[in-house]
Amino acid sequence: MVYRIHFTADDLTRTRVAQAPMPMIELHAAARALQQRSQPARLDAWRRHALWRLAPQARLALSMVPPFGASPDFLSPLRSSTPEEELEHVRATPRRQIIENLASIAERWTLPTWAHHLADDAELRNDFFDGWAHLYTQLLQPYWTPINDLHTSDRTLRLRQFMTGGVEHLLAQANPRWMQWSAPVLEIRTVLKATVYDLHLEGRGILLAPSAFLTSSAAVADDGRSQPVVTYPAGLMEQSSSGQELARFLRREMVSPRLPGRRH
Repeated sequence: MVYRIHFTADDLTRTRVAQAPMPMIELHAAARALQQRSQPARLDAWRRHALWRLAPQARLALSMVPPFGASPDFLSPLRSSTPEEELEHVRATPRRQIIENLASIAERWTLPTWAHHLADDAELRNDFFDGWAHLYTQLLQPYWTPINDLHTSDRTLRLRQFMTGGVEHLLAQANPRWMQWSAPVLEIRTVLKATVYDLHLEGRGILLAPSAFLTSSAAVADDGRSQPVVTYPAGLMEQSSSGQELARFLRREMVSPRLPGRRH
């Protein structure tokens, strides 16, 4: 899919870079990356470590966030606070929003059979949200400090670009591989089918959110009310000390549990 994001002068003045990682958007990216095969040198040890420890409820939640394609908006609200507060916000999603989000997905994709009962089955819903919280515990929580550091490094770079050439220079340099600025339109390519979607911001601007786990392309999240969020791979993963620290965390040697009767 190609997003053509149309800016007015007001949109340019309202465009900014997120002050901190957005926990649920980062978790959403990590859940997708877990199921992909991109960047094996950086992510495969993390994948093996996480997959081995996933609870059944986490696999339930993971089935609603495929490697590519649609997933429920309520899992990645366009807001930022602590991970714990964001998880509670997701758990409190109103029944109507669950129904609407799943109905929208069902128009384009096939839902798991159990998902049709999610809005009305309290036990299933608790298991699902427990699973989403467990995914955070396994995929992000151990690495949250270097993720924050990487975000800070990328944000510092973007602010330097802004100071050098203004917001248009920032948009042009944020991720040239997947994001192309040709005033007044920011064109964003994703890995989905090659359809074109025009998004008119109408004064909302955009929030740029660098991601440690978005491994390919860029992503656009827009609920029609909040400021749209454009997520892109953090640009200093290998160059900065914070990026190298996170890479070391993700590549670290994972020790397998010893099995009874097995010699080592």
